[in-house]
Amino acid sequence: MSRARKPPPTLERLTEQLVNQAHACGLDAHLLLPPASAAMMMLGAGAQYQPILAGLARLADPVDALQSLFHTETACLPYLAGHLNELCSLLTHSDRALTTKAVSGMLDVLAGADLPNLVETPAVAGDLLGPLYTQITSKAARTARGAFYTPPSLAAVLAQLVDVEVGGSFGDPCCGTGGLAIAAVRGLRARGRFPEMIHWNLQDIDPLAVALAGVQLAAHGIPWVTLTCGNSLTDPAQLRQHSG
Repeated sequence: MSRARKPPPTLERLTEQLVNQAHACGLDAHLLLPPASAAMMMLGAGAQYQPILAGLARLADPVDALQSLFHTETACLPYLAGHLNELCSLLTHSDRALTTKAVSGMLDVLAGADLPNLVETPAVAGDLLGPLYTQITSKAARTARGAFYTPPSLAAVLAQLVDVEVGGSFGDPCCGTGGLAIAAVRGLRARGRFPEMIHWNLQDIDPLAVALAGVQLAAHGIPWVTLTCGNSLTDPAQLRQHSG
């Protein structure tokens, strides 16, 4: 008799497991973002994502491996250039041994999770890093940045309004981690359109959010992206740039 498939963890449970790995080493919860970003990148490997993440966890220096992965991804997708430094900087704690231990534990957690099915749940809908980032960032910090997470259900509704022709441009001047763009990508594909042939022009005031948006669009197979860190509300020129 075959064993019943274990359901994917809830987003809250996965976040708790990752945060516990950081806190057990006395480190900030934001350390989970580089391993989670690596996991998002690995989903394109299909069933091999689990052994890849487990292999990274067993390395003597998984921190160096993640940094190398981000540099390699940047070489493949130049639009990530400079932005993934935000993720690398989270790995540069003064106590390398503790960082290594925490990152290894996080990679093990991610390897053991059913990420492909979790990513497809309504609470995630392709945007794994957005809710993770939101859950580990204090409400005060989000308010200070004017950051408000758009739920996937709302993003999906808004995405139905997106009908960009091939060669056209989609602009989001307050992209966060790319939730609306991801919903639009998925919506276009569901309607038989080709988001790979659209220019995705994303901007946010939060450089870490921009980095996460870039990772997620890369994971969704989008090659034509411009990422900008800035504030359209205070720079009208940037607002015009991202309005179409």
